Amino acid sequence: MDSPVACQPSRSVWTIVTLLSLFGAALLFLAVDAMSTNPPHPHPLAESIVFALMSALCFIGAFLLTCWLLRARIEETENGLRWRGLGGWKSCEWDDVRDYYLVENRTSGSIHVVQTTIGRLRFSRSYYQAVLPIADVITKRAMHAHARAWEPLGCRSGDIAPRRFFYSRWKLQGMMALFISMGLVILVLCPPTAIYNFLSTWQTIGLSWAMGSIVAYVIFIIFTFAPLSLVISVLWRSLKNAHQEIETDARGIVFRDGDYQVNAAWDEITHFRVKLEALPDLFSGQFDVHTDHGDFSFSQYISEYASLCHVIQHWAPEKANDRTKSDTADVLGGNQLFRMEGRAGKGERVYHYRTRTMRAFLALSVVLTLMPPVSIAAHGGVNSAKDDPIFVAALTLALAVFDLWLLRHYQNTRVVVSDSGLTYYSLWGSYHLPWAEISSYETYDGIITIKTARRTIRLLNILASAPELMDDLKKHTFLVIRSEEA
Repeated sequence: MDSPVACQPSRSVWTIVTLLSLFGAALLFLAVDAMSTNPPHPHPLAESIVFALMSALCFIGAFLLTCWLLRARIEETENGLRWRGLGGWKSCEWDDVRDYYLVENRTSGSIHVVQTTIGRLRFSRSYYQAVLPIADVITKRAMHAHARAWEPLGCRSGDIAPRRFFYSRWKLQGMMALFISMGLVILVLCPPTAIYNFLSTWQTIGLSWAMGSIVAYVIFIIFTFAPLSLVISVLWRSLKNAHQEIETDARGIVFRDGDYQVNAAWDEITHFRVKLEALPDLFSGQFDVHTDHGDFSFSQYISEYASLCHVIQHWAPEKANDRTKSDTADVLGGNQLFRMEGRAGKGERVYHYRTRTMRAFLALSVVLTLMPPVSIAAHGGVNSAKDDPIFVAALTLALAVFDLWLLRHYQNTRVVVSDSGLTYYSLWGSYHLPWAEISSYETYDGIITIKTARRTIRLLNILASAPELMDDLKKHTFLVIRSEEA
């Protein structure tokens, strides 16, 4: 008999524990430094308490996450399943499994959900390893479940009960209160701190540097309030639409907004697309749906936004999908960089990272790298413990190494698609993958993964024209599979 299948937390989660611990240590260092700096900070005790509380939150989070990593486990037993997280063991027999399905999530990708008589079990590949083996076991042994395969909830023809999506008014109000409070705290704390730094800098290194510090604070406020105002405006629009709701089932979709109602079958959807805002990853915009019976839209703050988008994309006609493709205006050099011969439609297709967005990120990274040494030099040397030259040198070196890696990645990394296969150029060389050797490909957690029997390629999903690369993969691998079947 085969040994029971077990599913444990992914080792990659330890990275989060490490980062939380490092942030906690850095904040604790700042808490101590606030009390010992000479000349003293304007409010040393208050700053020390704030840094200490933030440090404690980081250490508590790291501790709880460590406990979960050491304890969490999902196991196959002789007669069913058992699992635990921070609490004790829960178990059920296979006959007690009522249903299992996938739920789309914006941050964790596809979440596996198992409904049992004692509650729900949720797990995903973002936090667990060996997810597919335990999912296969559930499919084979849960014979009395409603499902027969893992499919997204709302995308199964057997789902009779409609799914309801709505805006949570109290959640929107809470988020608005949080972001408005953040803005008010910045407005209250920045002026006295800016005045203190202006006076101290004027006395030490002169008026020009003091004016520069004021300019730096103004830039900080602008770059802080720009995303804050964008979030608050989207939240405000969503709050005004909090009475709206959407229902979906296998037959169609119903949108309600007071007296206005759109009731359309899936084949009556003529057009849908996501309208991206300025910062799509954080504040992605409204999802527009056009039907034969009227139009409507919804924002990312509707309940289970990612799942609703997935349901619409699954059931609506393919021709109605006006998926937002990569903006060629963002590509440095224009359309000619998409082809090896430098002309539209000529030569092999090239996918790369030479975009204005990537260049702006690279410039920001360089600025952050230069800030510590420039600040020390401007102030005439070491003034406090955090200005220790060894610490500054180590931090600057680490950031510089990251900048060099980012620059080389920006310049060299690319994928060239031809009729025979794709060629991947990386920092460590290049290699060609024939279409017939590609066994699978997917997009998950912002990473495009392409697998063969010999190697695996992983690409960030921010490369130019990423959707078109997925289309090329689908087109060519589909043709190879069809020819093999023939």
